Amino acid sequence: KLLIIDLFPPLINKTFPQPGQTVATENVNFNWTATDIWATNLTCNLTIDDAINMSGLNLTSGVPFNYTVSGLDYGYHNWSVTCWVDLFNWNISITTNFTIEAPDVFINNSNIWFNDSNPNLNDNITIFLNVSNIGASSANNFLVEFYDGIPDDGGTLIGNRTTSLGVGQNTTVNVTWIINAGYHNLW
Repeated sequence: KLLIIDLFPPLINKTFPQPGQTVATENVNFNWTATDIWATNLTCNLTIDDAINMSGLNLTSGVPFNYTVSGLDYGYHNWSVTCWVDLFNWNISITTNFTIEAPDVFINNSNIWFNDSNPNLNDNITIFLNVSNIGASSANNFLVEFYDGIPDDGGTLIGNRTTSLGVGQNTTVNVTWIINAGYHNLW
């Protein structure tokens, strides 16, 4: 008879995200392979930002495993994996860092226009604004606000719109406004 005493923990090879990698989505598809010399089945925990995100994940030794985590915040994160076999040999991967890049919503003065550039008092005009996402992540459900005057100095809110933009996308948002007497500085 052959008696094998397994003293070797599973090896863990993390493949995504790579150490120091910047990812362009808040939905991250974590990928790793856990391999054990003798065991076919392994159990793993995924830890994100020093807290277990998912426990009891069942893997097959040597087969790449994917687990998607949705809704992570933009910014700096860390992750690691802990795996064990039925004989309780266990191992923890090194903890590595990654960054989720935030969207970059862009506007400038050349991207605003009016349906009437010379309105009369009490005319109803439409203000248009072209908004672009020049960042590497989607900009979801953000608020575009139109002000008469500087917002932080007592400007008056004309209106707002909520919109979303994918990477490299742009859209035009608009509000209507009844012109009143006086000097107007739109923000």
